[in-house]
Amino acid sequence: MERSQLASSIAGFTASLGSIILFPLEMIKVRLIVSDAFNSALAQKYKSPIHALKSLYSNEGALSLYRGWHISLCSSFAWTVYFYFYESAKKRYSADFKQNHPEIYRFAVAAEAAVISRIITNPLWVIKTRVMLQNHTHHWYGDTIEAITKIYKLDGIKGYFSGLVPGLILCSNGAFQLYFYELLKEIMDGYNNSGKIAIAGGASKLLSTIALYPMQSVMVKLQQEQYGNLVSKSSKEIKGKVAEEKLFEGFWNCIVKTWNAEGYKGFYRGLSVQLLRILPTNALFFLIYEKTYKFIIDL
Repeated sequence: MERSQLASSIAGFTASLGSIILFPLEMIKVRLIVSDAFNSALAQKYKSPIHALKSLYSNEGALSLYRGWHISLCSSFAWTVYFYFYESAKKRYSADFKQNHPEIYRFAVAAEAAVISRIITNPLWVIKTRVMLQNHTHHWYGDTIEAITKIYKLDGIKGYFSGLVPGLILCSNGAFQLYFYELLKEIMDGYNNSGKIAIAGGASKLLSTIALYPMQSVMVKLQQEQYGNLVSKSSKEIKGKVAEEKLFEGFWNCIVKTWNAEGYKGFYRGLSVQLLRILPTNALFFLIYEKTYKFIIDL
């Protein structure tokens, strides 16, 4: 059944607001990812998720766990864009193709929507990562405008598209998630509707998250501040071209450096927190999405 693009977009935005409830888990995950073996100038080291939680609370205060939540709120726009193009893509395929190749159809429309929304919203993800990684000594990043200004001064427009390559690879995560979500809903047809949606939403994310988590790590590493001697400087203090070598020169350089420094473990730091976060987050997301969509259509 075809869905209204506008109603689907509004439902996607509304559902994404629920992620703010579990935002502290995302904060801990991001801090753990950059707490690597060769990044002492840019990030504090954490031994475990519990250590990160205690350290954030004691050193930066309880509110630090929600640093960047306002950017996350803006990032909810990503799901609005996603579902708009998701429903748009559905309408371009013929009924025969949908019936004869349902798996390819589901994957294609989800992948297309994911790629478009990632490119459009990547600057928001970069800004959010920078804000989340600030601490009490780097107070100027509390001003989002300052974060935007500093990114531009250091790397120009391309700075807002840091981590785009792994981000695009991660689009397959969303594609598989939507594919399995729709598939599981069909398999569980006849079960309690709310329970079916919640189970499908959570389970559809689990395996794809584990498989693609290394790309999540690489993306965050590339989106963080890249110049060690400038992390404590405000945008006003940055004059002229930056001469210092970047922490990572690009996608492959980040992979090689991480592997050489820590092996495969370097790509899975924070995975336990991510799994703890995504299951309830995605179950809640799709439950709110479906209920909101139905509410709008019934108006």
